[in-house]
Amino acid sequence: MAEVADDRVVGMKEALKQAQEGMKLFKVEEVAELDIDAASKFKEEMDAKIAGLEAEAAALTGKDNKKLRQEKDKDKTNLKKDKQYIDACKVVKGLQPAHGFFVKTPAAPKAAAV
Repeated sequence: MAEVADDRVVGMKEALKQAQEGMKLFKVEEVAELDIDAASKFKEEMDAKIAGLEAEAAALTGKDNKKLRQEKDKDKTNLKKDKQYIDACKVVKGLQPAHGFFVKTPAAPKAAAV
């Protein structure tokens, strides 16, 4: 039988190489500096618009105003689904933005995968 070093197993050279490549995925990413002031200002403005739409929709009562209420609700939903609003909410909570808004200095780019 072939002589084996204490820390290696015979025939596992390729598996070790794959394991090392896989461990590169777990390296800590650099955190980007966030613009919390701009995010909170934007979020407050959007929340005010959303509250205004909710008030308008609440004022439209009855069967005759159903379509108008639905339009206001759709507008409110579209504002909440806006990528910039989502990032503002995340930044205010202290999380990293998903879409790249409200970042003062971007994180260093990752090395290209081989």
